[in-house]
This record gives sequence, C-alpha cells and structure tokens, in this order.
Amino acid sequence: SKRIKILRHQDKRIDLGRLLRRDRSLFEVYQADQGKPVFTCDQLLSFVKTEHGTLFAGAYDVQGCARGSHMRLNEVDAFCNSGQHLFPDKPDEGGYVYDLRHIDSFTDLEGRVVINWGGGTLAWHQIYRPGNDKEVAAILPFGYVTAWPGYLDVLVDRLDLQQMARCPQANRHWIDPLTAISGIYLIQQRCTGDLYIGSATGDRGVWGRWEAYAANGHGGNIKLKERIDKDPAYADDLCYSILHVLPRNMALTEIMGYESLYKKKLGSRAFGLNSN
Repeated sequence: SKRIKILRHQDKRIDLGRLLRRDRSLFEVYQADQGKPVFTCDQLLSFVKTEHGTLFAGAYDVQGCARGSHMRLNEVDAFCNSGQHLFPDKPDEGGYVYDLRHIDSFTDLEGRVVINWGGGTLAWHQIYRPGNDKEVAAILPFGYVTAWPGYLDVLVDRLDLQQMARCPQANRHWIDPLTAISGIYLIQQRCTGDLYIGSATGDRGVWGRWEAYAANGHGGNIKLKERIDKDPAYADDLCYSILHVLPRNMALTEIMGYESLYKKKLGSRAFGLNSN
C-alpha cells in the first residue's frame, strides 16, 4: 500500500561510498537536500554507485518536505576537500529539504546488498512496482570493505583499515597479501597533504604495521602522534599506499636503504612527518 521509490545516488564530485562509511549522517544530509521535488512518495530504498556496483545504503520513511537548503551542506563540502562547493549558497526558496526517517529493520543489509540497476540511461529515481524488481547481484560478507586491487594500486584510508581489523575473515583477500610482503609504504593526510614514509619488516609484513595504525592512528610515529593528540579527527583523513613491494627475506639494511631513498625523493624529511 506504500508508494515507494528506489534511488541510485551517483556523483562524480564525491565518493559517496566513502561518505556513507565515514559518516552516515552526512550522507543523509546529502540525500535530503534536492534541487527538485523528487521524493514524491512514502518510502525510499536508497542505493549508491560504488566500486562494488549499486550498493544498498538504507531505507527511509519520507515524513515531510520544506523549501530551502540543509544547514549542514557546508560539512559535505568540507568532506570532499576538492576546493569546490558542491552546494553553492542558495536563496531560502532555492531547494527542497526532505525529512527522512531511517528505517532500522533493514540495517543488517546496508553496505552489503549489491543490485543490477539496469541500463545507464535509466533515471536515478524510479517508482517501485511489483514486476520491475532489481536483480540482486551479490550479498557481501558483513564487514567487507572492497575488492583487493593489487599491491601498486592500494589506496585505503584509516576507517577502512579499522573495518578490516574488526572483520578479518571478511577481508582476508586484503590481510593475506599484505602479510605476505615487506615493503615501503606512504601515509598521506588528505586535508593537509602531510607525508610519512615507513617500512614494514616484521613477521606480519605490511599488515602488521597498518594494523597498528588502524588501532591508534600513529603507529608510534612521534610527529603523527603530536598531530593526532592535537586533533583526533586528523587520523580519519590518513590514506595508505604501497610504494615498493619487497620480499620478506630481504636484509634489513637493504630495506632501510629503499626507505631512505623514498624519503629523499618525496621530501618527507624536509616537508613531511619523517624526523629521521
């Protein structure tokens, strides 16, 4: 008896999957603010376009609508860190802000159900009717982060590392290859551009070091700890990548030599977070 719409949010200016993982309330701000009165229905089934495909974000009751703009849109802009305003200042009557209530009974499927949306020309919001169901392409394991990209394409933030550490069985496809190697890795702070270069040489490889960063953000590095102590949110914008894959049996002196070389190349001693 309900009038239901299904949505697929897609925006080239912002990683909506990351926004959803990082701060659901900000995703809901993004969703609630619309330029046109598109949510003419009782309930929404919301999906986002991610690297997994079209991923279920949540179900919502539509409880009302007002003219204007959401007060927290500037926080969504800040999340993007792109130098542009996704939501320019609008007159009070310039948009539509929806009052959407999250439906808790679907929570265990959020971030897990992937559907086939259909052809690329289909509208991003559609009335749901029996018979036009979307095919379920996959149900991801609870706590699954993302597909393993290969060593040199790794680019992962601290929130995702924390999820991997909490749900290791769902993310063995990350943990096993990272454990198997030594290497030189890079940490970058997305907002400030601060760089830190480190090496992983222990018996748990790169994962052993990154698991420590997942736990406390700084992994024992003095300058990182100083910044996190001053601003705990600093750690949430740290991003990790691999500069050089090295065999586990390589001599420590050789690994330290590679680490020093990358510090020189990227200037992380003079301008970054490396103090030695």
